[in-house]
Amino acid sequence: MDPNTPITNPQPEAAGPKRKNLVIIAIIVGVLVIVGLIALGISLAQPKQQGTGKSDDKIANQFYDTLGNAAKQPKLRVAMFRQTFVKKADADAKQNVGSTQSSIAQLDTGKKTYENVYATEISGTGKGFHVGRCAGAISYGVTDSEAGTITSLTAAVQRLKQPLTRDTPGTVSDSCKAFGVPAGATSDLAYARLTDGVFPITLQQNEGNDWVQKLKAGALFTVKDEGLVTRNSQQLRKLSFEPKSKENENNINATLYDYFKEAVQLEKLKRDNPNALYQYAFIGVNPGITGGVKGFYLIDEKTNLPVYSELQGISRDRDGDPTTISGRNIARSTFTYDFVLQNTIDVNTPLEILE
Repeated sequence: MDPNTPITNPQPEAAGPKRKNLVIIAIIVGVLVIVGLIALGISLAQPKQQGTGKSDDKIANQFYDTLGNAAKQPKLRVAMFRQTFVKKADADAKQNVGSTQSSIAQLDTGKKTYENVYATEISGTGKGFHVGRCAGAISYGVTDSEAGTITSLTAAVQRLKQPLTRDTPGTVSDSCKAFGVPAGATSDLAYARLTDGVFPITLQQNEGNDWVQKLKAGALFTVKDEGLVTRNSQQLRKLSFEPKSKENENNINATLYDYFKEAVQLEKLKRDNPNALYQYAFIGVNPGITGGVKGFYLIDEKTNLPVYSELQGISRDRDGDPTTISGRNIARSTFTYDFVLQNTIDVNTPLEILE
């Protein structure tokens, strides 16, 4: 080395190993911090799987807003599986079934199109199934005598895979008529249901908003956040609900119908448009819009719309044979909802079973 070359930042010879150790420690600490931050980020990015299990105004408002949003949709496709029972114990155990129905129905209010495919049991077990469909505004079905030979839902599904006979328009078998409600029958006996018995359908924006406000003010239900669940690879919020008090559980369905009537100004609607299909925009869970309802919805929080539900009617027990009209006292229903309508029902659409 040239003795005239200046020496800069001179370091003692013995400090070298100590500096190296400090550098190594700093690197290790830095790595641990980065790993911790990554882990924290992953943790924060993961959806909360557990619900609060509590009911508060925020959860209840989310529930009511979702139902109100569904009620205002101009397009909907609803698949349903429904069974009825005489007594609550039978409904809870799913035994002594009174009647069974399964259907898919879809409506596009803009295009004014309605289609369905259905199987509905004839007044009790073992008496056969009416099966049919509405496609392209034409109703198809089977004769009463053939319906008596279709004695199970499985057989009904198979029969729907074969060609059906065209129905006479406007007759009791015409499932295109009035959203699948048989001519001269009560709406309880709809071949296919678009309304699930909790929220109505085809409400205008102002009507839907009014309906939601009535629900919030009435506070009929205790609503609980049950957390996120996965269905068909989709993460959905589960909101369960039940009547807030024993005193009102036997008239909640009638109250829901009253809210609907008030929101759509039903008396004025009937005067101005006698042919309006208002009586099919809300059909109670139980026959005659009696009793109450409980269950749960799976909600798509991105669209604020229901995807799936399981609902059970609440009613006082009745005496009687499940195969008679008393067998329709309490209903259990399963629904799937689609508000996009990518597919249409045609003469080949199969009946999906949601048991």
